[in-house]
Amino acid sequence: MLCGVGAGLFQLLVAPIFGPVGPTIGASGAVWGVMVAFAMFFPDRYIYIYFLLPIKAKYLIAILFVFEYMSVGDMSATAHLAHIGGAVTGLFYILIERRSSLDINKLFSQFKKSSSDPFSSSSNRFRKPMGFGGKSSDVEDAEFYDINKHDDEKITQDEIDKILDKISQSGYQNLTEREKRILFEASKRD
Repeated sequence: MLCGVGAGLFQLLVAPIFGPVGPTIGASGAVWGVMVAFAMFFPDRYIYIYFLLPIKAKYLIAILFVFEYMSVGDMSATAHLAHIGGAVTGLFYILIERRSSLDINKLFSQFKKSSSDPFSSSSNRFRKPMGFGGKSSDVEDAEFYDINKHDDEKITQDEIDKILDKISQSGYQNLTEREKRILFEASKRD
C-alpha cells in the first residue's frame, strides 16, 4: 500500500516537469515496490523468462528498472514515473526496515487495532500474519535444556522424528515445552 501511495505522489510531483499529465490509474507502482522487495529478500532466486531463460531476481529487476528509466518521457500512456516511484518507495521501505530499530510492523498493527476492523477482535480465529522478523507473535523460543545431562531420558532419533511429524501436522506452537527443548538441543548436535 505504501508503494502505491509513493508511486502516485512521485507521478504527481515529477511528471509535470515532462509536460502535461493525464490521469493516472492503476496499481503498477505498488507492484514495482513488491518486485524490488522480492529482489532484495531473494536476490539469487531464479526467475524464468517465458519459462525458458533463467535469470536471477536481482538482475532481472535491475534490467527492468533501467528500461523504465529510459522510457520516461516517451509518448505512451504508461506512467513510467509511477513505476519508478513505487520501486524507489519499496527500496527505501526495505532499507529503513533493515537498518532501523523502529519496527514498522508494530506501528501498523497498533494502527490496525485502533481501527474498527471486524477481524481485529481478540476472539479472532484467524492467525496473525508474520512480519519481517519472520516469527509469529504466538511462537515462543524454547529455554535451554541439555538432553545429554539427563541420563534417565535417552532421546532417540525416533522421538525426534515424532516431534518433527507433530510440527508438520499441527505446527510448532502446539509442541510442549519438553519437545521444544529436545528439538533445540538436537539441532546443536553434530
